Amino acid sequence: MLEKFEQFNDHVVAHLVKTVADTTVPETTKASWLVGTDGARSGSFLGETPEGEQIVVGDINVKGLDSAFWHIWGDPKDKVVSIRPSGQDPKIFNFVILGKNANHDALNSSHEKLISFLYKMTGSKDLITFGDVIWNSVYCASVRMVDKFHVGRVFIAGDAAHCHSPTGGQGMNSSVQDAFNLGWKLAFVIRGLAPITLIDTDAPEDNPKDQNDREAAMHHVVELHTLGVNYRSSSIVFDDDTLERAIRAAYGVDSAFASKAGDRAPDAPGLVQVTAPEGKTSLFELFKANYHTVLTFGGAEQHEGLLSTVKKLPKGLVKTVLVLGAKDEKPATAEGFDVVVTDSEGYAHAGYHVGDEEVKFVIVRPYGIIGARVGTVANVEKYFSKIFN
Repeated sequence: MLEKFEQFNDHVVAHLVKTVADTTVPETTKASWLVGTDGARSGSFLGETPEGEQIVVGDINVKGLDSAFWHIWGDPKDKVVSIRPSGQDPKIFNFVILGKNANHDALNSSHEKLISFLYKMTGSKDLITFGDVIWNSVYCASVRMVDKFHVGRVFIAGDAAHCHSPTGGQGMNSSVQDAFNLGWKLAFVIRGLAPITLIDTDAPEDNPKDQNDREAAMHHVVELHTLGVNYRSSSIVFDDDTLERAIRAAYGVDSAFASKAGDRAPDAPGLVQVTAPEGKTSLFELFKANYHTVLTFGGAEQHEGLLSTVKKLPKGLVKTVLVLGAKDEKPATAEGFDVVVTDSEGYAHAGYHVGDEEVKFVIVRPYGIIGARVGTVANVEKYFSKIFN
């Protein structure tokens, strides 16, 4: 367990306490960086745990209910019961009770009241039999975050930095995303490939997605989806054809304007590999966690300049993919690309909003976020100048 730490110009000293045979043993370790990912109980947050946003959850034995389906009764404006298969046993179901008019504390305090409530809500006492309650609890949806993601060489990430409603898997997904975001940047800095200022972009990238979504997260409005979490406000991403970047959910009502810099890069199935190994693939199969991917649409006259630019970057950290239209012939410059694919079903061009005759370079960062969406090699160079030394 971390008891305290000390920061210095080039390292951090962590003072730890561990238990050996019921004896507390102090330990000290020195590291270049310290990242805390010890969960929501790690420190103080800004934000709230709203009253009235309680949910009663638990597992219960049920007879007469089809375990192949998710069952819901009630009115969202009043109270709702959701019962779904638990995955443990066909007779064990998970239940969720929510709504402003549900007496959460009373239901959680008595199995008798809980079962009576379930019978009343389902109206199916002759068809369904509720048995033993295996466990139950009241869940309070907290929406909180810290005011700083890092100070000097010490960072926090995941639930240690922010708490969310469980709606849409926001908590887990946001935690994984910001930890990965920090991870690839820190790796580049440690290897001497990127300036230390790259790490300073971590907090500015993560804060807007949490702050803007806090209120909406409690109610899961239609515009808010996990895929809509974006980094459009980041200082190191840009589009050269967007005058104003809306900091809104990228996918949902704004899908027609998605795939901008800072958005999650969409997949494109049905790609036919022109270069070996031949066969069908998808963009998600081509994207990897340890390098940037430059998707190139059209612009044969700029290919040599692009390939020359990429060769100057650290070896193995940038891959080039040439995306041909269904009717395009392979250009002579294709041999210089790491991968050449034909967008036979049109998903890549449609998903990235690229016209048949349009020239576009889409740079996808190591964890699947679009870093840049530009039309010239000069702007490709501009993006990477903010990433590498």
